[in-house]
Amino acid sequence: QPTTAAAAMAGRMARQPALFVGHGGGPMFLLEGSGAFKDGDRNSPAAISLRGVWDKLYGARGAFEPPRAVLVVSAHWEGSTPGKVEVLERPGPNAPLLFDYYGFPPETYEYTYNAPQDRALTDRVLELLRGAGIRAETNAGRKSFDHGVYIPLLLMRPQADVPILQVSLDASLDPEAHLALGRALAPLRDEGVLILGSGMTVHNMHERMPSDTAWAHEFQSWLDETVTNPNVADRQAMLRAWEKQGPHARRAHPREEHLLPILVTQAAAGAEPAERLWDGWMARTFPLNAFLWGGNAECESS
Repeated sequence: QPTTAAAAMAGRMARQPALFVGHGGGPMFLLEGSGAFKDGDRNSPAAISLRGVWDKLYGARGAFEPPRAVLVVSAHWEGSTPGKVEVLERPGPNAPLLFDYYGFPPETYEYTYNAPQDRALTDRVLELLRGAGIRAETNAGRKSFDHGVYIPLLLMRPQADVPILQVSLDASLDPEAHLALGRALAPLRDEGVLILGSGMTVHNMHERMPSDTAWAHEFQSWLDETVTNPNVADRQAMLRAWEKQGPHARRAHPREEHLLPILVTQAAAGAEPAERLWDGWMARTFPLNAFLWGGNAECESS
């Protein structure tokens, strides 16, 4: 049963969507780019769309009441033990960020994102996960957010005025475990929490600017068709077996940590299929796209 606090949250807030975004290359969405990264810099269509998505969802013509919090599942945090999910417990709202990228300008190591904390939400998330049979605990050793969290949020909500909570991937990288994670988190949408997945739908660091790009586009087309499929059972079955079903799957994802956040958001959506909000490509094989569940085409078109 939901706690009294959770019931109160549900009464105050409209149902929130689930959102997946391709988080780009390190901090490039905040920089002027050149060469292979020009298509993924601050002036790219994807970065412009990210800067506008909060107003699209929550502005005067948006379909949703503003969220009371955002829960993020990023490709850049895996739990410490396979079979366990961890919830970030920051030491304080002003804790320095994790600058888990290399070789960028000095200012990219000075970013801040001092969002408020919400201990009641942490407790609620642990309650939901454990109630679904998922091993879950807080992680006080990981001090702050990785760039898969703060780079999208610096564009989406630079005011940093909404509580942010991060939940790890399961280090097993098992697709069913991440579908189960999404299902367990789904009730939060009725409690005013936006569920945000941050990853990349194709992610092969050894295939930047190749002459052959058909494999990346074929995998992306398969994924587009899968997450927008209105049949939830088919959708989940295809994602559960992505390695066998997706064309060039292991070329698109030599390791699947960047794919798994979209499994979480898809499962958190329940029966709702995705709609694609925007797309684009960086370095020819890295998609910069976004998918929304729960919008029902009610949001203002971009």
